[in-house]
Amino acid sequence: GSGEILLWRVHEFDKVEVQPELHGHFYSADSYVIMYKYLFRGWREQYIIYYFQGRTSRILEKGTSALLTVELDEEVGRSAKEVRVVQGKEPKHFLTVFQSRFVMHHGKDPAAEGKKKGGEEAKMYEVHGDNGELDESGKVQWDQCVERVKGIEVEARSYRLSSASTFILVKNKDLFVWYGSASSEIEKTFADNYVEKISGASLNIQKIHEGKENKKFWSAFPKGEEFFPLRRRQNRPRPRLYQCSIGTGVFDVEELYYFCQDDLMSDDVYLLDSGDDLFLWVGKHATKREKRMGMDVGLAYLAKLPNKDKRQSYVRKQDREDKKDGLGLFLVEDGKEPLYFTTQFHAWTDLVMKNGVMVKRDGGRDAGKVGLPVQHIQDILDQQEQKIAYQDILDGNYPEFVDESRLETYLVEEEFQELFGMNAEEFEGLPGWKKDKMKNDLGLY
Repeated sequence: GSGEILLWRVHEFDKVEVQPELHGHFYSADSYVIMYKYLFRGWREQYIIYYFQGRTSRILEKGTSALLTVELDEEVGRSAKEVRVVQGKEPKHFLTVFQSRFVMHHGKDPAAEGKKKGGEEAKMYEVHGDNGELDESGKVQWDQCVERVKGIEVEARSYRLSSASTFILVKNKDLFVWYGSASSEIEKTFADNYVEKISGASLNIQKIHEGKENKKFWSAFPKGEEFFPLRRRQNRPRPRLYQCSIGTGVFDVEELYYFCQDDLMSDDVYLLDSGDDLFLWVGKHATKREKRMGMDVGLAYLAKLPNKDKRQSYVRKQDREDKKDGLGLFLVEDGKEPLYFTTQFHAWTDLVMKNGVMVKRDGGRDAGKVGLPVQHIQDILDQQEQKIAYQDILDGNYPEFVDESRLETYLVEEEFQELFGMNAEEFEGLPGWKKDKMKNDLGLY
């Protein structure tokens, strides 16, 4: 991070230089080109050219960023390393270049549209990182972990506050640093350092620990919203996300590391282990088979969890359809994610870019409530075990999560006997090929 940085914002087919004092500030609707020059072994010049593409940046500008990178490489004799960086997947060496100054803002850079920064609208940033290395006194060795932390703008709503993170809230001339009860030391240090750098802007700075908020802090948020402290154990394991897909023709479960919201694809199913609760996220375009097999995988995962007694469910009883306590595997629908789920993702957003403006996506949760009623998947499957008439099966008139690979098991006993000429026990004793042929002839596939 001690080298020289040249940074440009992409504007249509050209690039506009960003002044050094603004290095590290990126906007989600823009793309950038960054040339980093450093000395290798103290004497040999080396170059890395990054082209950074914001989540809602236009395709035109994303393509231009790649072309400009090639042009810059040619200017330095094609000796540079070219690295594509997408928002949410920033590699450590990229963050190290900016030395704890990486902040991601919503929308387009106001300078690109001739607008002034600031205004009366509140802005909030979630700081995300881990503890890294601590010295003997338990304090963060900041110089060894600058690549592990970043600040991302989130909606300035009280329900976005999470005990697991530190937040910076700015409204007019007031700046609040809010420390979640389970936030890491590196997150707190990043926030303090960042605030120190901008403290010359005549800001009224207040540092607040969770549970010690004052009226002025809450007044920065819209009225009538619910705040629920989603508390977390300090030593809780990192959340883990598994993608469940049948895209290759074989049902495959793969863990995704350093995951973010953009990893959730609407044609797949995902299992999220928060370290306490388990959630099965079902994409809008996932197949019935993927949904059912994802449920089976999730329940098997839950059954084999080690040290269950050390886990604690954070899903409130009033938010459960069965009104019961205890750990569970909960269903989460695409576009209707409860806070119990979204707080496992750094800087989750319900905003999308439409016609150059950040707007709330269609559907989704009620902004004023902590969560949506969540169902335990075992309860859903228990409801699916009801018997179904043969004609209803042929017409597709049956519950969504029925296991379509074993439709014959849902037939009433008399109808099964009439259709197959034997009872279910005798049928199970047949060779696999013969069972498949009989099911195929009856349309039970």
